[in-house]
Amino acid sequence: MIFEIFAILFIFSLVMVGLGQYLDADILKIFGFFLWFVLGIAMTTGGLEYKYGDNITDVGVTTVITPNYNIYENLTISVFMAIVGAMGITLTLVDRQKSKSIRED
Repeated sequence: MIFEIFAILFIFSLVMVGLGQYLDADILKIFGFFLWFVLGIAMTTGGLEYKYGDNITDVGVTTVITPNYNIYENLTISVFMAIVGAMGITLTLVDRQKSKSIRED
């Protein structure tokens, strides 16, 4: 996964969790944590590609610019993200169940 796409999706998941917390909307929190979990799993399986330079080749009159990507494979961060996402979903569902039982009393 390319770093720019990863960063946009990660920020989007943080916004969803924050909005869910602010608005007390559990579905937004669950969606945000699920996206966080998926991003952690995607980093584990495919790695994260970041741009580290360009190859510039002159071919006659034209210039060809080819970006170079390197793979960032840090299993600690990716596993941590997956665990936090799974725990966030679990704790949101547990909190929802608790608040539901309190409202019934």
